[in-house]
Amino acid sequence: MHPRVLSVRQHPEIAPRAIAWFQKTWASPASAPVYQDCITHCLTAPGPLPQ
Repeated sequence: MHPRVLSVRQHPEIAPRAIAWFQKTWASPASAPVYQDCITHCLTAPGPLPQ
């Protein structure tokens, strides 16, 4: 099975799960809030990126 890439902007219901995954996979304790901030703000960003 291949992983699916989903737009968090098109599927905002997955934002908490995406935040948790990125924090678990890539974040240090100091950088964890950056992932939450980025994903939360991309939901209403006026430009095409990030999403």
